[in-house]
Amino acid sequence: MKKMTFASAVLLTLFACGSSANFNMMSNDEITSYNQSVGTWEQVICREEDHVRSRIPRRRCQTRLAWQQGVIGDVGQLGTASPGKDQIGVD
Repeated sequence: MKKMTFASAVLLTLFACGSSANFNMMSNDEITSYNQSVGTWEQVICREEDHVRSRIPRRRCQTRLAWQQGVIGDVGQLGTASPGKDQIGVD
């Protein structure tokens, strides 16, 4: 039991210092344990996403902060899109 707890603590420390790509390799139980040990914005959320090249959904795990920053970036891109001019005219 002590070995399991020590191993879990080491794994959590390694994953906490690593990139979000490491979260994709963690099991759901490991992510649950990790989420209990960190603050709200550092918690990991996993989603199944479809890709253009494949119909097979892939699991993508990121911190809550990374997901939020992605949403803010998407909204920013929409806000800066140039409306242009209407291309339809009557002659």
